[in-house]
Amino acid sequence: MATDDVNGVEARPGMLRHGIFLVVASQFANLANMMFQVVTGRRLSEEEYGVLAVMMSLILITATPLEALRTAIAHYAARSARLGQLGAVRMIVGIWSRRLLLLAIPIVCMGYFAGDWAVGFFQLDSPAPFRLTCVFVAATLFLPLMTGTFQGIEHFYWMSASMHVWTVFRLGIVILMIQFIGATAAVGLAAHGLAIALGLIISVIGMHRMTRDYPDVELSEGMGDYLMKSLVMLGAFAILMNADLIFVKHYFHPEDAGLFARAATIGRSVVFLPMPIALVMFPKIIASQGTDGAGRATLIKAMVLVVLMISAAVLAVSMLPWLPLWIMYDDRYPTRDMVRLLISVVWAMAPLGATFLLMNYEMACHRFRGMALLIGCALLYIVGVILFHDTIGQVVIMLAVVSTISFLGFATLLLIRPRGR
Repeated sequence: MATDDVNGVEARPGMLRHGIFLVVASQFANLANMMFQVVTGRRLSEEEYGVLAVMMSLILITATPLEALRTAIAHYAARSARLGQLGAVRMIVGIWSRRLLLLAIPIVCMGYFAGDWAVGFFQLDSPAPFRLTCVFVAATLFLPLMTGTFQGIEHFYWMSASMHVWTVFRLGIVILMIQFIGATAAVGLAAHGLAIALGLIISVIGMHRMTRDYPDVELSEGMGDYLMKSLVMLGAFAILMNADLIFVKHYFHPEDAGLFARAATIGRSVVFLPMPIALVMFPKIIASQGTDGAGRATLIKAMVLVVLMISAAVLAVSMLPWLPLWIMYDDRYPTRDMVRLLISVVWAMAPLGATFLLMNYEMACHRFRGMALLIGCALLYIVGVILFHDTIGQVVIMLAVVSTISFLGFATLLLIRPRGR
């Protein structure tokens, strides 16, 4: 692979090539994720699958704000790579690993002491799933450090390995554990945790190989302000993306929550489908800073790809709603209510895919004009569901409202020229 003579990092062949690679690689991960849902959705009871789905949503709600750390590390790595100072990246990863360890320990302790509260709030039979979830949330804290580094230096092969390979391991582990231990939510969570550990090992190996030939560099610039603003923005987005299952699990019967989890899982698959495009776009926008026209051109290319992918997926689910239900959950003859729920959830979530791309563009440009917008949408979502939750349909309507507002709001921001550079 060719390298840049100035900084020694991999040459940048362009967004389309990297985007195609990461999208293709992510589809293998999506297939493994889908098969994980197939195995657990078919083998677990509806109640147990509902527990697994809501615990996985808790992990996602925590992991999504941590994307702020990934974006901050990517920002830092992209600048350091241009200067040939990857030793600085290694040092900042070490510093933040120690800081995250101080956060991980209280999370694990919270899982132990708050287990009884979780039993009542989530209508669980045992605190074990919640306690396992807190352990795995603590482990998940460290993944963004590695993926952000690979993203920033545009080494998408290692980035793909750290992000996607563990999903294949998880599929194999859950099949074995269900076969020999039992079909429970705790088993599905344990498989997820073991796979995350393997993903961290792969990431550490990649980090060592990428930075071992570079000397340590004195850190002259911190990431605090950028990190905190990114954390707030992504935290609000996490609520829009993942809070639906928590609402439904709390307010409705466990069996209804299990059925909703099926629709929500398929809907999230549609939204996640084009997310690799945003990951590829991010460092390229940073590299084009100072040439706003080039950044806008990159955004337009990315937006076209995202809109095409989401539109195709939404139309496919709308025309053949029974197909994903049959493939993932062996539901050959879904009821009309289930079909209606699935289609409504997919359409409600669809705008979030475009919101994610536009949000990443703003953060890559070091702008946070959409922070108040996302916070407002998250608060509207929470208050709206608290006030209106007589039916699951009302939760879906609130999701559709806030996801549409978030997309239109970011699109409007792009039409407003920022003051200054």
